[in-house]
Amino acid sequence: MTPNGTNEKSLEVDFPDQERVVFDEWLRKLWMDKDEFMTKFLHSSCLSVGGPGAVEIPLELRSSREIPGAFCLLVPAVAGGLWSRLVKGLL
Repeated sequence: MTPNGTNEKSLEVDFPDQERVVFDEWLRKLWMDKDEFMTKFLHSSCLSVGGPGAVEIPLELRSSREIPGAFCLLVPAVAGGLWSRLVKGLL
């Protein structure tokens, strides 16, 4: 059985040795970069900031009245969830 639940036989493809070597080297470098990142994180307890490709986005509120606006989508979602639980409980 395949991961998507069908009983079809999976297709296996043989890759040329050169492609396999290139892929293995790429994957090994990717894992080494990940390990280096994890080591830096464990020693500094923060994610690296300001590295290559980092983008800084300045965020500031224009007024304190914008704070409730951040939750304007949360309130209807919570109300809808509570309403559906109420309806299911009554049926």
